[in-house]
Amino acid sequence: MNSSILEIIRFIMVGGLGAAGYVGLGWFFSVSAGLEAFWASTLAYLVMIPPVYLAQKNITFASRSAHRSALVRYVVVQVGALMIAGAASYMFSQFMASPFEFVLANICSAAFSYVCMKLWAFRRQ
Repeated sequence: MNSSILEIIRFIMVGGLGAAGYVGLGWFFSVSAGLEAFWASTLAYLVMIPPVYLAQKNITFASRSAHRSALVRYVVVQVGALMIAGAASYMFSQFMASPFEFVLANICSAAFSYVCMKLWAFRRQ
């Protein structure tokens, strides 16, 4: 199988586990903790950054980049993705019920993240 396809499959698998954590936490923070959709989404996203970074770096992209540079780039990518997820969850929450707005927000931010991680954060040199 083509290495690019395997990479996408790994990204989906790692991201899927991260997304499940994000959706679960977002829903929990929204319903149980009573946070508004934007804040629930933001908090859930922040909690999931460390474990997903390690998995994407080591499993998905098998990056040999030093953590010093890869982590900084990853965080920059995730800040952009966080803005997309927060804005999308707010927008979708205007006409959807939980947890669906978090699912759609995650799809939007995942597409952005994959492209930026592949081309910049974990780019092979």
